[in-house]
Amino acid sequence: MASDLVRTIIIHFFKMFSAKTADEVTNGKHDLMHLVIANFGYRIQSQILHIPDRFGLFSPGPTCLQIWEGATVAILFTKLAVALAIVVPLLAFRRQLRNPGYGRDCFIAVTALKCCVYLWWAWYFTCEERKPGYKWHGCKYEYLSRE
Repeated sequence: MASDLVRTIIIHFFKMFSAKTADEVTNGKHDLMHLVIANFGYRIQSQILHIPDRFGLFSPGPTCLQIWEGATVAILFTKLAVALAIVVPLLAFRRQLRNPGYGRDCFIAVTALKCCVYLWWAWYFTCEERKPGYKWHGCKYEYLSRE
């Protein structure tokens, strides 16, 4: 019974975050959740942290871009959370065993996570969807605006 529940959650998780293209992200059933994430993130980024739009993770529009940004950031944070949920207990277990390679393992784990984030950051700011004039084909939320 518990294994079926875990299996269902894993299948739902992979379906939710397995869109191949930006157009699939903006036409899925989770797109309004991603729009809320993007709006909330943009509000924090612009009003609280005062980060310029060109350097921030979120932009003021169009809506399809906001949905894509919300989905992309949600995927990043989900992957980081899963990685930390796996790495931290393993490192704690190694510490418990008083393994002499513990410091090296911590350094490697932190460096690997930082490299993944840096690569994602470079991809995020150079991808086609964030360029001005990108055509969102079939986006059903083109009529929504932030104004």
